[in-house]
Amino acid sequence: MLMAIGGLFKENLIQWVCSMTYQAASGAGAASMQELLTQMKQIGEISNKSLTKSSSNILEIDKDINKFINSDKISKRKFWLFAAGNVLPYIDSQLKNGQSREEWKNQFETNKILGITNDPIPLMEFVSVLDL
Repeated sequence: MLMAIGGLFKENLIQWVCSMTYQAASGAGAASMQELLTQMKQIGEISNKSLTKSSSNILEIDKDINKFINSDKISKRKFWLFAAGNVLPYIDSQLKNGQSREEWKNQFETNKILGITNDPIPLMEFVSVLDL
């Protein structure tokens, strides 16, 4: 990205850029991948029990899953919250300014390369999931 827009910044033709980065659970290591798979299996088992009932109601299934996710039965040793079927704001440590370490590295390296010192504007993203 920087190769494409670096010259535009030098010529002062760009006022701002919005950059997004995403990281897979595998970026947190094998143990985190195992926890993600364990969580998926646990949810699958809850869903399967609910779906086999002849009186299955999607709202009841959602309620059962939500109750399980918010219990202490769900595996949460590696991730700081429930990861399966979810999007985490980060899988690394949080800095004092509220950014994730990955977000900070992206901003710092980009600004260093472009010679920019402006502060970032925080952005929140929402992802549609079950009512977890």
